[in-house]
Amino acid sequence: MADHSIGGGSAVGGAIRSPTIKYRYMGPPVYWCPDNPQYQLRCFDHNPSQQEIAAAAEASGFGGGRIIRGESVRTTEARPTVGFGGSYITYIFIALIIAVPLYWIIKVGVKLRTKRSLLRKMRQAIEQHSQALIRQRSQLVQYDPYGNEKLEKWNKAIDYFLFHHLSQALSVREQQVLKDKHQSLVAQIEDFVKERSDDDPPFRTFSEDMSSAEFEEFCAGELRQVGWNAHVTLKSRDQGIDVIADKSGVRIVIQCKKYRSPVGNKAVQEIAAGRAHEMADYAIVVTNSSFTPSAKQLALTNNVDLLHYRDLHNIDAVLQLEDNGRIVPLRQR
Repeated sequence: MADHSIGGGSAVGGAIRSPTIKYRYMGPPVYWCPDNPQYQLRCFDHNPSQQEIAAAAEASGFGGGRIIRGESVRTTEARPTVGFGGSYITYIFIALIIAVPLYWIIKVGVKLRTKRSLLRKMRQAIEQHSQALIRQRSQLVQYDPYGNEKLEKWNKAIDYFLFHHLSQALSVREQQVLKDKHQSLVAQIEDFVKERSDDDPPFRTFSEDMSSAEFEEFCAGELRQVGWNAHVTLKSRDQGIDVIADKSGVRIVIQCKKYRSPVGNKAVQEIAAGRAHEMADYAIVVTNSSFTPSAKQLALTNNVDLLHYRDLHNIDAVLQLEDNGRIVPLRQR
């Protein structure tokens, strides 16, 4: 639609105004005075005559007003409307102001929910495998000459637990959080397992400062606590046997190895010979450390059980009774 202005021009107070802003107005014909601070408007229900326009201009106290009839009018003084006639750039800017913070709020919320889900699954897995984790820590944590813990091997075992066991139960997002929060999760597992180790009965009496003889007494004491008649052998004639224990007509012979490094073949060979010498039912090597691969293989072929000292407190679960009363190692069932 055409624009209509007083006097047929766009001069206000003698100054020429260059049209720069498109002002959209959807409504009846309106007399609009841009120089009026209050933006006084007068609406017409018909097309006004020049006399009516002049009267409207005089009533407003300012000249240079315009009649707005159509979809738009150009003026340097136009004020954008708050309706659909406003600038599209303004709407885009407002939308960005709202959308950007909303995007980050949603993103952070999803990440927090994913982290909580990961932690819940990790705690469940730790509880399920707590005994295995406690045993591994006691086997793999070593000490330097100054009594400081050396956690390198234990940390590798935690990594294996996280990325080869736990990750199988995780979603893609949870696996990404696992990678991002890896160090903090390792620290949480270490704190949990260490606390459980300290609360476990064998760990309350075991000490890394024990001598070999004290470790043998400790192992015999653990067996006595669960109903075995156990005693330490004389050093002068032990035949490779450190502890002999009897229960329900079953005899076991044990060699105790308190090592800082993995136990090798020699201990397996000696306890296998000691079982034959004592005519015992079972031969066991017990350590605070771990066993070499060759020792594990030799033990399997010679029917020797390789245990960690904390297994002694649950020896009746490791060696279970069958219907005929015989005790059979768990790995042979």
